[in-house]
Amino acid sequence: MKPAKKKSYRILSDLPLEEWCLPDDCLQKTAEDFNKFLFLAKIVEWAQNSVMARGHLEKELGLAGDIDAETEGLLITNNVDTREFSEAVIECLPSVPEGGWRIDDEELAKRRDLRDEIIFTIDPKTARDLDDALSISPCDDVDGCGTPGWEVGVHIADVTYFVYENTELDEWASQRATSVYLVHQVIPMLPRLLCEELCSLNAGVDRLTFSVIWKIDDKANIYEEWFGRTVIRSRVKLTYEHAQVQP
Repeated sequence: MKPAKKKSYRILSDLPLEEWCLPDDCLQKTAEDFNKFLFLAKIVEWAQNSVMARGHLEKELGLAGDIDAETEGLLITNNVDTREFSEAVIECLPSVPEGGWRIDDEELAKRRDLRDEIIFTIDPKTARDLDDALSISPCDDVDGCGTPGWEVGVHIADVTYFVYENTELDEWASQRATSVYLVHQVIPMLPRLLCEELCSLNAGVDRLTFSVIWKIDDKANIYEEWFGRTVIRSRVKLTYEHAQVQP
């Protein structure tokens, strides 16, 4: 058996053969047969005077080339946390009534209301967690001197409303840092109730956001900028194909 990466070193195992994580028919297989399998190995010690590290096999992932085995190996190699969210994390989530979640009046009063603005998202066709939105509208006077231009806004889902500091949910989100997108699979940073529903800037529903809004001229010179907490209502979910269509 050899490491998947050519630059990696071989591992010498000091475990008894019966403790290795090997297929039942391993003794009937040749070295060439083992090249067809992927295993997870763990280094337990690497002496300074040794060419090889000591370690052992922890798990058989499957046949090399199999999509599930290769995917698991890829995720492990890159330290991607694929665990299901713990009960402690789930307990941090808000309860959603049958009629759906709504922003309370007290929170609305704290935010700049942009729900009447033409705001939209642009994402891949299969995207379900829409975490950013855009807006752009003509502006007759961007500098106070009658210079025409544009008001451009970028609106990011305000996850902090739902994720409280130092909670179990916060710890998991901090550790994961991002959602991981594969061709056939997504490992979310947050539970799906948040990333695909309450924090997703879906069209036609009110969502909490943090926004930056610029006033710029036709040469993209910035004359004014504003940062703050907002509430938006996206008009439409565009795909990249929609957004890039030439008129």
